[in-house]
Amino acid sequence: MKRPILGNKYVWAVGLLVAVFGLTAISTASACYVVAKCNTDNGEDWYDWRPACQGDTVYFKGFEYLGAVEITKREWNYGDGTGWHEGGTTGSCAYTTTGAKTATYRVTADGGTLSDTCIVTVFLITEDYILWYFDGEDPTNYHIEVTWTAEGATIGTFKWEVIAGTTKVNLENDTDIITLTDDNQVGIKSTEASVSDNDVTIRFSYYNIATADCYMEVYAPASLEYIGTNHWDWGIGFLSEVYYRINDQFDWTLPDAVEHNEDWASPDTHDWLGPPVENWPVPNADGWTVDPTGWADNIGVSIPGLDPTVQNNQAPLGSEEVDHWNQEWYIGSNTVGDGTYVHINGFQRWRDHGDHVGTFP
Repeated sequence: MKRPILGNKYVWAVGLLVAVFGLTAISTASACYVVAKCNTDNGEDWYDWRPACQGDTVYFKGFEYLGAVEITKREWNYGDGTGWHEGGTTGSCAYTTTGAKTATYRVTADGGTLSDTCIVTVFLITEDYILWYFDGEDPTNYHIEVTWTAEGATIGTFKWEVIAGTTKVNLENDTDIITLTDDNQVGIKSTEASVSDNDVTIRFSYYNIATADCYMEVYAPASLEYIGTNHWDWGIGFLSEVYYRINDQFDWTLPDAVEHNEDWASPDTHDWLGPPVENWPVPNADGWTVDPTGWADNIGVSIPGLDPTVQNNQAPLGSEEVDHWNQEWYIGSNTVGDGTYVHINGFQRWRDHGDHVGTFP
């Protein structure tokens, strides 16, 4: 039998219930009651308690029976600090803070009140860092494992499950599902780069009730953006600095400095007039930490006794020396050949200048 609430006291209804509202006595053939329920889908099933995510709408419904007594007011207090809201038997609230919220449904009739409460535990899922993938490498300023926290409660049964993108992340136990007792944090490890926005979905459940589907991406370096080239004529040679930035798969420049290396294993190739010249200075080839705003590869040569003149960029022309050298780029490590392979850059050197001439898969 339902236990009604009269003020702050519970009264069992047995046979004929007399409820006192101020000075008015009401007698009915069945129990008077007011009941508050909630859910998160506005469906047909209603509950005394539900978990919800911060910002999501929680729905409330009041059930009541007061016999022949005329109800003069219905009110909701959602426990969100906004006080009482006069209305009908239904209400809703999108909570802006986490924690346990007590929602109260109150009915006024003939000067007295009956009320009931239900509870909502509000969570906010937060992450400490953006998740990156560098083909098994762990560069200094980036994170290949992050921590998600279900802010709102620290006691209970917390379940995390990867339901989409299972090849891209693992949970801290190296599986796709983990249940933790009285621990509201979970570690998430990268295993593969994302190919589209929000292609990883992790479901959070509290006491085995699905509470939130959370979406994420695994970022990774994907391309070099050619910025430009500066040339200097030394009088006995030249120096050309070719500038680049590293972008991720969504065409955003990497936000922090990162280790990289350049594999020059293939020899330079002579295209015109004489053998290849071997003294290409490339000082940052073997493991530099590069700034996100860009950096330069140096292409140059010093030729004693030669006073070069500017040559047309559409070499080969006349007696101009022309060489090219292809270079593989890897991001995330200072060890040549380790890290995320980006692509091959082509550098061209003429008698009096050098330049970027293209990228290849």
